[in-house]
Amino acid sequence: MRKFFVFACLMFTSSPSLCLDLVTPYGDSIFHTQNLREMAHSLKQDNIAITVHSGASLYKHAEIYRAVRTGQVAMGEIFIGLLGNQNPIFQLDNLPFLVANFADAHLLWQLSRPYLAKELIKEGVMLLFAAPWPPQGIYSQVELTDLSQLHNSKMRAYSAITADLATLMKANPTSIQASEIAQAFSTGMIDSMITSPSTGVSSRAWEYVKHYSDSQAWIPKNMLVMNQEIFLSLTASQQTALLEQARKYEERAWQLAAQETKLKTQLLADNGLTITKPNQVLVNQLNTIGTQMLNDWLEISPQSSHELIKRFLNQRVQHD
Repeated sequence: MRKFFVFACLMFTSSPSLCLDLVTPYGDSIFHTQNLREMAHSLKQDNIAITVHSGASLYKHAEIYRAVRTGQVAMGEIFIGLLGNQNPIFQLDNLPFLVANFADAHLLWQLSRPYLAKELIKEGVMLLFAAPWPPQGIYSQVELTDLSQLHNSKMRAYSAITADLATLMKANPTSIQASEIAQAFSTGMIDSMITSPSTGVSSRAWEYVKHYSDSQAWIPKNMLVMNQEIFLSLTASQQTALLEQARKYEERAWQLAAQETKLKTQLLADNGLTITKPNQVLVNQLNTIGTQMLNDWLEISPQSSHELIKRFLNQRVQHD
């Protein structure tokens, strides 16, 4: 193990504490980062000192998973869909119109979590928790009533599957991380995007676009992961404390996401964006793309993923 990344440090008391670095691509105004800082604060009582490095200050988003896997940092938060090229299971929560609300999204997470954890542990990475984003909507220069209005637009993509979605919309996908959105709009690299109200507010989207279609296309998630070897180097009590706090702050993250959706959607409106719900034409077009993307996903996924989708659809119907 790379022991220089895990070491004892002195806090304000005489008790030695374990110092760990946690990296996230998101800025301090994002509720995900705030949740991580709260968790880090709560772990001080267990002699675990976590330094949260926000805003891609140590590693760019695309570099974080590898940094955790190789032990360069102990923990990292990443957008799950970013690993979509590694295994189709990481694309699941990015499939549009598979979930319609937070209840659906939570059910899908409960069913799919073991699959993700199994794939991660193969590379020596532990899954600590997942935290949802608000439902995704479409930011554009004009009020969106038909997907043809997005043809040839320069659309931000933040994962392989969102790039595929942009392509199916006949837009031109451009990979832009969250911290670079404002610059990308101002320099003309992008002129539209599909993202959450949270990212819309943090990037001050109203300075670049005029309309937000509240399509609630999907509810993607971030995940907090940890290098397994570093985790196993902790004492038994520290391991227990970390896992307990991870469970607590995952639950908190889901609560915050629901609150965030209402708050940040209102802030978009307060700052001048026109908020609309998609008309039936747009809904039908988006659903058609969603069905195509689900079928495409199933074609490249193992039988276990087919069974997972069946379980989800059956339980969702029962839940509804």
